[in-house]
Amino acid sequence: MLKDRASQFWAAMVKGDLKEAYKYYDPFLRARMSPEEFIEKHSAVKYHEATVTDVKVEGNIGTVHVQVKYSVPKTKIRQRELSVPETTTDFEERWLFVYDDWYKEYYLKYFDTGVAFY
Repeated sequence: MLKDRASQFWAAMVKGDLKEAYKYYDPFLRARMSPEEFIEKHSAVKYHEATVTDVKVEGNIGTVHVQVKYSVPKTKIRQRELSVPETTTDFEERWLFVYDDWYKEYYLKYFDTGVAFY
């Protein structure tokens, strides 16, 4: 169930459908950030491919391993021009089983924090 859900999320990200991807995030994020804010903050990165390679579940917490190919077209952030060529990377992400389904935890690695406290 988690692998299917994570794969659906990443399919939406590859399509660039951030409005759909937003629905997969934990309810704690969705209570704090509107879909419009989410789209505005997350539209710089373009995902070209994504594959869920492994899933582990421990109670209500799931770890999903993902391989993605992404790029960042030339954009200006805080008066600096930035771009990233097409790049492939692997990473882990955490998913939470809340109420009736799996939701992607919104986590900011740079700040080492999320919005769900458990």
